[in-house]
Amino acid sequence: MRIITLLLCSLPFRVFAQPGISELLVVFVHDTDGRPMTGTYAMPVAAQAWLSKPSAPAWSVEMHFTVSKEYPYSPHEIGTHKFWPLSPDTVHAGRREHLRFSILDCFCTDQYLLVIQGDDTMRVDMPNDPTTRGHLVHRMVARGGGAAAPEVMRFAPGRFNFVVLAENVRYKEVEERIAASLLRDARKRAKRIVPTRQKPAMIGRSDGCMDQPQYQGRMVALFLTTGRHPTRLGY
Repeated sequence: MRIITLLLCSLPFRVFAQPGISELLVVFVHDTDGRPMTGTYAMPVAAQAWLSKPSAPAWSVEMHFTVSKEYPYSPHEIGTHKFWPLSPDTVHAGRREHLRFSILDCFCTDQYLLVIQGDDTMRVDMPNDPTTRGHLVHRMVARGGGAAAPEVMRFAPGRFNFVVLAENVRYKEVEERIAASLLRDARKRAKRIVPTRQKPAMIGRSDGCMDQPQYQGRMVALFLTTGRHPTRLGY
């Protein structure tokens, strides 16, 4: 049963994602100083058993939700509870490296995150209202100058609301450092894109002009006078 559960949890979350909706982004920190989470990130939660250390328990993040009636693909899925382990990427705040998580909007209700580290669990209830989510996404994009910069939240056991935690200005400095790093990376990528000039169209076999009637007589004449095929003469 454990193996079946792990296989189900590894299915892509995008199956339930709504098209055209931007994701919310979040970084969890260890303390009020904005230091990165301690311990190795484990995916799935079962991996904590062999990745944890006594002084630094491993940690995991799961997305939980109930499939809503708007889900258009499999009617038998509606009303069922699903959860997926989230796979993060990395962002930087100065010299510190953080894990960033993407939370897609989905055909779902009762959407929440579970952040699990050892025996401690943090639940973060996600907003279901599209207007609220849109406002949060807009703020993240504005903060990053076009590159969405994540919200920063401190890990703490208990149940919390994503919107309330996002309004906490205590981690504004960390959010701004991450946003500045993302903006620098975006500018570096833009500089690497070197515009290329279009090559002029070449007259030859590639455009089929050798097969046109006005060239055929010239081809025959060249062959008769030189004994060589016209293509070997650069035509």
